[in-house]
Amino acid sequence: MHIYDRLSLGPAAEIAGARPLGNGALVVQARAARAGNVQVYRGDEVARPDLAEVRIYRDPDEIFRPESLRSFGHKPVTLDHPPEAVTPRTWRGVARGHVGDEVVRDGGFVRIPMLLADSAAIAAVQGGRREVSVGYTCDLDWTPGTAPDGSPYDARQTKVIVDHVAIVARGRAGPDCRIGDADLGQRLAEAEARAEAAETALAERDGEVAALRARVPVTTRFLPHGHRIGFAMVAREALDSRRAGPLARHAAHDVVRYEQQGCYAPQMLFVERGGAVAPDEFARHLAHELAALATRHPRRRLDAGEASAIAAWRSGHEMRALETEERSGGATLLGDPADPWSVVLLDGPAPLSPSGLNRSLAVVAVDDLAEVPALVAPHRAYLQTAGIAAAPERLLTLADDLAGIGVTRISAIGRMTAPEAGWHHDGRFSLLDLVTVTEIEASAEAAAEGFAPYAD
Repeated sequence: MHIYDRLSLGPAAEIAGARPLGNGALVVQARAARAGNVQVYRGDEVARPDLAEVRIYRDPDEIFRPESLRSFGHKPVTLDHPPEAVTPRTWRGVARGHVGDEVVRDGGFVRIPMLLADSAAIAAVQGGRREVSVGYTCDLDWTPGTAPDGSPYDARQTKVIVDHVAIVARGRAGPDCRIGDADLGQRLAEAEARAEAAETALAERDGEVAALRARVPVTTRFLPHGHRIGFAMVAREALDSRRAGPLARHAAHDVVRYEQQGCYAPQMLFVERGGAVAPDEFARHLAHELAALATRHPRRRLDAGEASAIAAWRSGHEMRALETEERSGGATLLGDPADPWSVVLLDGPAPLSPSGLNRSLAVVAVDDLAEVPALVAPHRAYLQTAGIAAAPERLLTLADDLAGIGVTRISAIGRMTAPEAGWHHDGRFSLLDLVTVTEIEASAEAAAEGFAPYAD
């Protein structure tokens, strides 16, 4: 069922004190949901036209359920409620900003950070709109009861999942979009299912591999190749004015070739400080090369799931950039959302994490490449290819450290997605595993000599 709840953004003074950004965007903290109260709805709003009104309890155990709180993160902020579910198809037309991932419980409320990046939405808030209305889906448990404050209720909300957060005029209760709209409910369910599928795809596919293994007879050899992730490392000695540009071009080719769909493609690039070219300058070299390649080798059209993955990846880094704007260790996004590539510079050590794929990459500044093995080690089960640009002695030292945490292939940057013929895929012999060797020992041949016609 689709429900709208409303809370105030706060008085005008609080909005005036919200944090404006240099590009004109506005960051606002808001209480977006409350728990422990009983709210009254019309019967037809909750698929009960036989009742004049229905009292619904917002159970704190459900509102503050981890899954419910997580569902706020990276959801779009709209100006008034959209007429239908917000999906990758409708997102561009209705989103005026987004919710950050620092969603926390604030007493009996849920507090969220919102980035408003649209001039109309900013003007509306600064001009007097003070209410946040959350659109969400939930199930209703029609077991009557009494809330802790003594208020009776007819039903209790369960499985609360947020779809969007709307900024509305004071006193407005939402559009004429009712809970009983089965078509809308189905679209919302489908959109949420896609989001959940994206989050659990890795575990599910690993489970599929395990299921296949279980079906294979014990006498049959089973050679699985599951998910893997690649990354690259650039040493300070590779970062001079002569080498940095070509190196960025090679890295861009590794990103563009196969659109990062291969397990050997880089999804994060660690750049060492101390070279003539700083990590932020190298990130801009890389962005320039990706933009140039986009004209010669256009990215294919993305499906809704792929576009949503990149939008969520960018959204997460955008919010981190805003939250760390005034201190070190922040993030800088290069390129616009409409560009067919995305680069984010992380100005401080960050653990290895997947990108949005399809030409999206994080460049991480580190003081020493010796820090990198510890940053990627948590993904030991999924590590495969590391591209390295470093002097010979450092290459061997880094290779030894990376091998110890599970990396099975080390290549030059620019050759990550072009492995040599006969490479040992995931550290194994590609053909040898498929061959059964029958040995004829020397003892058998020697014995056979005794049975030969000429032996007598």
